[in-house]
Amino acid sequence: KGASNLRVGATTRTVTVGGTVPPRSDPYIEEFSHPDPVELFGHSFVGALRTSGVEVANFARERNVASGGRHIHTVRTPITGVLPAILLDSNNAVTDQLFYLVGERLGGSGTRSASAKAIDHVLKCNGIDTASLAQVDGSGLSRATRGNARLFSSTLRALNRESPKAWRVFLDFLPRAGQTGTLSRRMRGTAAEGVVRGKTGWISGASALSGVVLNDAGEARLAFSILVNYPRVGGLNTKAWKPMQDAICAHLADAVRATKESVR
Repeated sequence: KGASNLRVGATTRTVTVGGTVPPRSDPYIEEFSHPDPVELFGHSFVGALRTSGVEVANFARERNVASGGRHIHTVRTPITGVLPAILLDSNNAVTDQLFYLVGERLGGSGTRSASAKAIDHVLKCNGIDTASLAQVDGSGLSRATRGNARLFSSTLRALNRESPKAWRVFLDFLPRAGQTGTLSRRMRGTAAEGVVRGKTGWISGASALSGVVLNDAGEARLAFSILVNYPRVGGLNTKAWKPMQDAICAHLADAVRATKESVR
């Protein structure tokens, strides 16, 4: 019995699967992004209409359609509906769509440049130094997107300070060490389990973990951000850097428990 070695991808019309699956393998789950989310939504919507008995003819994905079309319906999703996918599951496609929405709502257009400018403006309005920030996407997959640890920890502190209601919603969906989301298998049995909540990040050659440490009352007492750049060696992240991040978090949890004062 060996491990599954599957490669899953998609084009606008097909899903491709390759690799090997040994006998008696455990169930294999793979998530991937559709290359054209708008077309995917369109086909899903038309399919639902046809299932309900509404026939749609000559459906096609159109780009740069001139204004003047007839408005049929507006679909709105509360931000709380997408936070689990972004924070717990680390879904890059959903994160990018929220990034574009910020640009459309605050920057005048749903483009990368408008979104980046809007986010930079909001951060500065909340007293955050954005000198280290270079943002070209919402997911962080682009190597041109950059930021330092002080930027991320300062953003967490500002959200807690300036918008307590939004902070509680954000904190509720942030993965819990050893319990939920992308941290469900990390820091189990350590001082960090259950009291550290954080967002993971990874691309080949870089690993990140940013979040907060809670006290016994469930209050955020310390914000942290651990960013690591390392040689692109297979398996090095899980063998060295993630365990290092976890060990640091355990020490931070011990420090919070040992003090009655607010640790920031």
